[in-house]
Amino acid sequence: METKNKVVIGVVIIAVFAILAFTGVVNTTAKGTLIKECKGSSGSGDIYKMGTIMGTQANGLTYTKTDYCSRENPNILVEFKCDFGSQSGWSRDTIYCNNGCSIGACKKGSISDGLEIF
Repeated sequence: METKNKVVIGVVIIAVFAILAFTGVVNTTAKGTLIKECKGSSGSGDIYKMGTIMGTQANGLTYTKTDYCSRENPNILVEFKCDFGSQSGWSRDTIYCNNGCSIGACKKGSISDGLEIF
C-alpha cells in the first residue's frame, strides 16, 4: 500500500473518531469512561441532606444511587457523587458524622462535624 493511501486512511479514521467524540457517541474523558450523563443532588458537599444521583451509561444502562447510613456503624454516611473518570460513572465517599447518621444524612448537633473521609 502506498504511503499516500496510508495517510488518507489515517485521516479518515481520525475524522470519524472526532465526529463520534463531538456528537457524544464516544466519551473522550481522561480515563475513557463510557458515561453519557450523570446528575443529582448527592455529592454536593451538604452532608446534612440526603441526596441521589442518576445517570445513563453509553450502553443505555441507567443507575440511581442514594446516600445511606452504614448498618455497621451509626456514625458513617456513604455519599455518592458523579465521577466521569470511572467506568461506573459514580463513586462514593465514606464520611464520619460526629452526631450520628440518620436517613442518609449526618445529624446536626452541638458538636461540629469534623469530617474524616476514608
